Amino acid sequence: MNRVRRARLVLALVPACAAIPAAAQGSPADAVHAPVFSVGVSPDTVTVGDRFRLMLRVEAPPGTRVELPARLDSLPALHPVGPPRARSGAARGDFAAAYPMVAWRPGALPPLYAPVRVTLADGRAATARVPLRLPFVRSVLPADSAKVEPRGPHDVIGPDWDRRLMLVLVLLAMLLLAPTAVFVRRWLRKRLARGPGAPVDPRARALASLELARRMRLVEAGEWKPFYTLTSEALRGYLEALSPRWGAELTTEELARALDAADVDAADARAVRALLTEADAVKFAGAASTPAAAERHWRQAREWVASFEGPTEVEEDAEAVPAAAEVGR
Repeated sequence: MNRVRRARLVLALVPACAAIPAAAQGSPADAVHAPVFSVGVSPDTVTVGDRFRLMLRVEAPPGTRVELPARLDSLPALHPVGPPRARSGAARGDFAAAYPMVAWRPGALPPLYAPVRVTLADGRAATARVPLRLPFVRSVLPADSAKVEPRGPHDVIGPDWDRRLMLVLVLLAMLLLAPTAVFVRRWLRKRLARGPGAPVDPRARALASLELARRMRLVEAGEWKPFYTLTSEALRGYLEALSPRWGAELTTEELARALDAADVDAADARAVRALLTEADAVKFAGAASTPAAAERHWRQAREWVASFEGPTEVEEDAEAVPAAAEVGR
């Protein structure tokens, strides 16, 4: 296993393995034949959004049954981007899996554990939480190593400029801009006379964007990135239309914190966060999808837009009316 740090964890001596306490005080032969865990990462240094693999290997005596996790936990800084590549050799006592992951936060990552269920040949069983080895994540922004201080602006006109000449140039500019000002004034009058157009319903606009993503048949063509981009933009545009606090410029984590701060229903906040995180993995990490997963993603996004009711701009303005009245007094 490339770049692997071996961590010999005797299963019988792990405190979490209370199901087999007899081996903890047994003979040295029990420790010799206990399962051995190896962990690794490839590569060991990545950039934010790059894919990497977390590797886990278990060497156990013949007759031992080892159950590796089918999927690792998803954290705010770490996210799985596909099924693991597993290898099982029960006859040889060799079990291994490689989990594709992506990191969204630079620097050192929080610890991540893999629950491994081990059943020995004599029937004793326990679950060990194996600490995985994680890469160091670089930022996409280069470090400012030059430390260059910007110089102040130069005097464009110069110290010996003629004030009379400047006055003539200003008057000439005003004469040239006068027709433009008259045209703009007339255009504004006509615009105001027609009155404002019909307001656009944010929910109807978001649902129309989702329907467009489906009519373009991107799923049938395997164009995952455009499909997930359209669905996430529909969700973000709907939230931004409901409140400027949920602007489309926010990251998924920032938007999730803003929803929590606004006392949005926890189920609604979790649902939109999961949908946007899944779309980010495809848009920025190049994760692949399937027609079934894309159909599920689209249907959940449509149901969320159709059911979510957030604070509107009218409600926020109404809350500001009492404060304005106090100022008027």
